[in-house]
Amino acid sequence: MPNPINQIVDFNIDRNLVSFDSNLEYSMLFEELQEFMMAAAQENEHEMVDGLCDVIVVAVGAIYKLGYYPDAALLETVKEISSRKGAINQETGKWQKDLNQDPSTLYKADYTNSKR
Repeated sequence: MPNPINQIVDFNIDRNLVSFDSNLEYSMLFEELQEFMMAAAQENEHEMVDGLCDVIVVAVGAIYKLGYYPDAALLETVKEISSRKGAINQETGKWQKDLNQDPSTLYKADYTNSKR
């Protein structure tokens, strides 16, 4: 199975989308999030998936443009969030970090080795 992260990087390289511009990245992310929100309001699942996938494409491209290997950076992020303890907040339905977790048990993402 092809690696979609690598394919997104190749997409950016093939189109010479290699310079990072924070305003442009923000604009693209905002546009894709709006697409998702409009689809959610219409309960259009297909378009919601499309919008979320577009957010991922923009984010992966931005990580690459910043000079990082997106797959390696994502692995660091997963290590960090996986080290957190917590529970679903019954009022909000959101994951809530355990504020009393021993800080020594938390992993802090180190993106140093993710740099290209």
